[in-house]
Amino acid sequence: MVQLSDSSLFKGTLLDSFEKNGYVSNPQPPPQNFFETATQLVLDNPKVALTFGGLILGPFGFIGLVDAAGFGSAGIAAGSLAAWMMSLQSGATAAGSLVAVLQSIGAAGLGMTGTLVTSTVGATILGGLSALFTN
Repeated sequence: MVQLSDSSLFKGTLLDSFEKNGYVSNPQPPPQNFFETATQLVLDNPKVALTFGGLILGPFGFIGLVDAAGFGSAGIAAGSLAAWMMSLQSGATAAGSLVAVLQSIGAAGLGMTGTLVTSTVGATILGGLSALFTN
């Protein structure tokens, strides 16, 4: 059993009443929830927020562009930009060519290196745009 002296109890009670009456302030701000903290971070640092957003959204944006061009998991879509690019090579696509690489990405995804590269590019683009428009 822990025993407290009367003076310790008196100090705690006295401090509580002083805080309630506004004679002293609590040195620690009240805790905020995650969304309030994140919102404040974005409002205070738009460049950091946009750069981080580019880091996250870069791979998704690139995969979306590859898919929109017609390079998909089922192959090259008829009548698409991908089909036109393949027709320029008379249907004989060389290994390592742009069409082959984009079809590989469309079918299998980016992989570790591709994800890192597109994240870096996305962060650079959005970070640069935020610096351009916030200064």
